[in-house]
Amino acid sequence: PPAPPIASAPIVSNVPPSYLQDPVDVLRVIDGDTIEIRKGELVTKVRIKGINTPELHPDPEGSPPEAYAQAAQTFTFRHIGPQVDLEFNSDCDGETAWDTCRDSYNRLLAYIRSADGKDFGTKLLARGLARIYRWPQDNIPNFDRTDTYLALEEEAQSNELGIWGD
Repeated sequence: PPAPPIASAPIVSNVPPSYLQDPVDVLRVIDGDTIEIRKGELVTKVRIKGINTPELHPDPEGSPPEAYAQAAQTFTFRHIGPQVDLEFNSDCDGETAWDTCRDSYNRLLAYIRSADGKDFGTKLLARGLARIYRWPQDNIPNFDRTDTYLALEEEAQSNELGIWGD
């Protein structure tokens, strides 16, 4: 059977070059939107900025995985590559981003650029394996790639891909 359509995924990087970090090693894929990396001696978890994939281990504890959680993790595992570049949102100071750009779980928040030079978040959104991350108080998210990510989410939604299908 033919492969399902994929929403168009433009290469977008309006992040200033100073925020692009040298490649880091990918140690493991935790779920669709979180990986563990090593930079020198530092090992830390990275949450992909601006997206949210279905949960493998939702609350309450013992609940079954959400639909497409395993598909998102598998896609990330197969396509992330052994090394990635990290890019930080413009509200992160390039000098201190490793310390200050973290979420409440102490995961580093960064865009991930895979070995092919493309923003990995756009790949997940284009396949309907992720949605825009919306904070509870925000109806309209606001981060550097909001417009691109919203367009990809809307296209995947209108094509009923992945989480947007039946």
